[in-house]
Amino acid sequence: MSFAMLCPGCDTRFEFTSDLEGKRIKCKTCGDVFRVERPVRKSRDDDDDRPTSRSRRSLADDRDDDAPRRYRERDNDDRPRSKKIHSLVIIGPIAGALLVGAVITIILLARGGDKKKTGPTGTVADVIKAPAKTCPLEVAEKDTGFLVLPDSGGGFGLIRRKDSHPTRKDWVFEPYDLTTGRRVGKIDLVRVEEPKAWSLSPDGKHLLVIETKTFGNTEPSMHLVSTADGKDIDWVPFPKDSKRPFDSPALYRAELVSNDRILALGTNRQMYFYRLSNLSEPEQGKVDSVGDPLGGRWTMNQDLRNQWQAAFSADRKRLAVWNGDGYAIVDTAEGREVYRTPSILVAARELWPRNSVKREHLHGGPVAFSPDGSVLAGVVNYEFGAKQHLLCLWDTREEKPPATYELPANQYNDATSLRWWGRKYILVSGAKVHGTELDGMLINSRTGLPVRQLMAPQFKHYGLSRDGRLWYAVSTELRESATLNVVDGPDGDLMDDAANPYEEIAELKDSFLRRIWMEQGGVLRHPTRPNPPLQQGLIRRP
Repeated sequence: MSFAMLCPGCDTRFEFTSDLEGKRIKCKTCGDVFRVERPVRKSRDDDDDRPTSRSRRSLADDRDDDAPRRYRERDNDDRPRSKKIHSLVIIGPIAGALLVGAVITIILLARGGDKKKTGPTGTVADVIKAPAKTCPLEVAEKDTGFLVLPDSGGGFGLIRRKDSHPTRKDWVFEPYDLTTGRRVGKIDLVRVEEPKAWSLSPDGKHLLVIETKTFGNTEPSMHLVSTADGKDIDWVPFPKDSKRPFDSPALYRAELVSNDRILALGTNRQMYFYRLSNLSEPEQGKVDSVGDPLGGRWTMNQDLRNQWQAAFSADRKRLAVWNGDGYAIVDTAEGREVYRTPSILVAARELWPRNSVKREHLHGGPVAFSPDGSVLAGVVNYEFGAKQHLLCLWDTREEKPPATYELPANQYNDATSLRWWGRKYILVSGAKVHGTELDGMLINSRTGLPVRQLMAPQFKHYGLSRDGRLWYAVSTELRESATLNVVDGPDGDLMDDAANPYEEIAELKDSFLRRIWMEQGGVLRHPTRPNPPLQQGLIRRP
């Protein structure tokens, strides 16, 4: 026999069968958990409004629960009406509670997102830094392709494969506006075979794509693409010298240094400055140097998505070029050298006095300007016998020796890129161990010490723009459309929460850098993905 009962939390009416009596259920309306009890009716001549012994037992049992309880019985009888409670008696406490909640929320937001979030795995994930901005993408995380990031502002894009042709690689550029949170165009890159590097003009009107042809002419070429109509101009800025067929200079890096000006840097440190209105008559500049051409054994035919031996500042007004014994800083507007860092050979000999260091033993690695351009960070590799690596921090405003910190070989392991996350932390990434590319290692620029291992999303679609922002694409589910998160540099006190930057993993019987994770809700101390590789790709203590 069924009976009716009201939810003690919200007065929702439920019909229950007899077999549910005495069991606990959860209200779908308010989430309250209560015991199913058959209402006990009182006679009309009761002179007492006290609950029956059974009701008292139910109330006592309910008080044992964590959730608040109310218990009422309603009949269609003629019992006297209870006195009405003035609305202000109820509204007043509720308004007070809301005001307190608002104050607490403002305090938490002012503390930079120091809050907790529960992920799908049930773990509590502390937010290191919440996204400053997000943008929904129209593709899943695995199909995001390459991120084309701005040096400032909100115009970015994706270069990705459509796979719409059985034999031809079909590339497309999709620009997005971070402010409006939507895609603003789509351009088929029909003449591009294999993109290796790219640059977006500050106003977003032109895209420069560098590629290496897979067939025929193997010289690196550039595509200047108009984002308004997709017009593609293809040319080779460093044609092969017929008199020097085997060692003629080749294109090393190229960048849209302004809305109408391209800087093309050659392996011989020759620079050509092209106006978009005239791509056939460049202005020229050159950096004096010693030693090997740019790149050395790292050639253009490998991966141009690293930042070896050359770097542009966030405003693109400065270019740093490895000169064999440090870096020359070039003014990109005039094409002239304005500053040269002190000799790194002198610093290396003081650091390794027993090694008899020679200039030919030193090679520039990845390098990047800090977001404000005041510091140039770069790795210098000592390659004679066992490799050694030196992180150097040059003050670009004062001519003095760099601050130097040795990087353990097992942690650095020829990382392919170096970027700044905010003004304090440096991320080196792309190192390979046993053929697997590791995620990034964060280094405190003020101490030279590694502090965390930054774990990328599943498909590793992430990057750091020159203004110090972290960008990454992540999907909650494999086939769901991804979200692009943009995260500012972390606050220092949030990164120094542990006395030891390493954690012991008993199963592996060793210590590894503590990890933080790029997740849907920001950069977190714990993963929220269902099955992250918890014991793979770890950076071991030296």
